[in-house]
Amino acid sequence: MLIDVCVGRITPLVAPTEGEATYLQPVTWSCKRLRLQASAGWKNFASNGWPSRLCVRHSRCTWRITAPLGKKVRIAFRGLRLLADDPAHCGADYVEIIDIKLKKTQARFCGNQVPGDIVSKGRSLRIDFQGQQGCHPNKGFAISYTMTTARSGFYCKYSFIICTGRGFIVL
Repeated sequence: MLIDVCVGRITPLVAPTEGEATYLQPVTWSCKRLRLQASAGWKNFASNGWPSRLCVRHSRCTWRITAPLGKKVRIAFRGLRLLADDPAHCGADYVEIIDIKLKKTQARFCGNQVPGDIVSKGRSLRIDFQGQQGCHPNKGFAISYTMTTARSGFYCKYSFIICTGRGFIVL
């Protein structure tokens, strides 16, 4: 589903529609949930094994990043290399961005195209990672985060990006 074409501007986050199911809690996870605090400087986290190789056995992990009151969270992918036959429709390996205030998934990323920065609507973002069984040369992902007062939304990294319901397609 085509949502927007992003040409050097900020694409707004997506709020749930009336009657749409929303969620905040993950179902089951094979690694502990990490709570991270955003501050003025950039901090980093990554999938297990980054940057060498990804070895997972039906792994599902979550990171919740919270900014101080009156601030938002800004994330920037520093690397993304996840198995994907079609990056527009991620399979078993993906990183999902959920805006806590909106209670809705904003994007799902896979493949190796690093997206632009994302700024939360409220003071928290949740990052979920799912990886399939086994070891493969795909390296996982790395994300940096900080607090900000910037406008919420998706910040374009490339000149022409189609923002879909499951991520971005670079033209």
